[in-house]
Formats: sequence, structure tokens, C-alpha cells
Amino acid sequence: MNWPAIYAAAKRAEAAYIADEDEAKAAFAALGLTFIGQHRDASHQAVLSHDAAGATYLSISGTRFGEADNVDLLDDLYLLPVSVPRGGIVAAGAYSGMQELWQWVSSHIGPDVAVNVEGHSLGGERTLLTPLFLPKERIGTLHAFDAPKCASQAYWDVYREELAGAVRTVNRQDLWYGWPPAGPYQHDEQAEVIWLVQDGFRIINAMAWPGGFDVENHAIAEIVTALEGIASAGLVQA
Repeated sequence: MNWPAIYAAAKRAEAAYIADEDEAKAAFAALGLTFIGQHRDASHQAVLSHDAAGATYLSISGTRFGEADNVDLLDDLYLLPVSVPRGGIVAAGAYSGMQELWQWVSSHIGPDVAVNVEGHSLGGERTLLTPLFLPKERIGTLHAFDAPKCASQAYWDVYREELAGAVRTVNRQDLWYGWPPAGPYQHDEQAEVIWLVQDGFRIINAMAWPGGFDVENHAIAEIVTALEGIASAGLVQA
């Protein structure tokens, strides 16, 4: 595991939550990144940036609370199935607005630029839907933190090659990682997941996660703190 890269992705995912564009620009600059722009509408918030080496990052916010003009929480609850190319279904709420987001991305970068994508919670779900909007050769790193279930097993199977390098992380007993509790959506039964635990981390099969009911474990700040400790201490699997 490239822990510094995973930690850096978590920091970008955290900064993507900043609503004020000037403050977001300053936060990404503090991370050593050049701010390209912020996409913000009723159901999406994301930042496009690049680093000194020219790598491009799309950092997608999770559910935003406390703002009257957004419908992120409704997207979390909107579970009607959407059939996607090549097979499988995805949750309508996670899928909603993604076409507009990627059109915005395309308007800011060249047609051959690879994009590294990360997100937390709803943003993590949307990160894992990247193959629906970007060809395999343009998909860089994918980091999904505490992403709820957003697709059927058929989706994970048909897009397995595109998602082969995706890094999935779940924090402790996070309640929302197990959402929805029933229905056609599931975590990929073949995927490995970084499970952050009290004494470090474990690498487990996605289906081996024991479940949880802790809302506080869902906080991106808690994930960032845990990953900072792992990245700086060089911890090995607990």
C-alpha cells in the first residue's frame, strides 16, 4: 500500500467539502496543488486540481449538511436502479448529476489527460462510478473512503478491469459504509478493503467487514487522522 498517496487522497477528499471557493483554493494550495476550479450545484461539489508534476485530481465531496440549496441527502436516499452500459445497475442518487460533473471536468482539461479521482461517502460512491464517464486509459488512481453500496455485483464484474487499482477504505464500525442495509446494491465481493481499526489497519475482503452502527466513524477528519498516523509511522497490518 502506498500510504502517503492514500493519506494525500484523503486530505484532498476532506478539502473538497469546503464550500467557499476562495477558501477551497487556499486549502488545495496548502496541499501543494494548483486549483483549477470548483464545480458546485444542488447535488454536487468537487474540485479539480493538479500538482507540480502535472498529475490531475478530481476530489468529490460527500454529503453536505446545513445548506438549504443542496439535495445531497436525497441523493443518499434515492436508490432506484439505473441500468448502465455493459451490464449492471447503480443507485440513481449516486449517479445523478455525474454526466454534468464530467462535462465540466472535460471543459477544463485536454481530451487525453488522465484523471485521479477521490471522494468520501457519497463522493466515494461517485469515485467508483468513474468508469461510466472516463475510458480505462484515462483513469488514474481511485480512492474511495467510507463509500456506501452503490452498485450491483454485475457492475463490479463488468468494470473490474477499470476498477482494478481502486483503493477502498472503511473506518472502523462506520454506519454508512453498510448503507443500504438491503436491496440489489453491494460492495464488490472480490474487492480488498483497508479496514481502519483501533490498533492500525487490516486488509480484508469487502464481504468480511463485520458491519457497524457508529455514525462518528464516518467523519472524514477521523479517517485523515488515522491515515496520517499509519503513513508517518510505517505501520503494518494489525
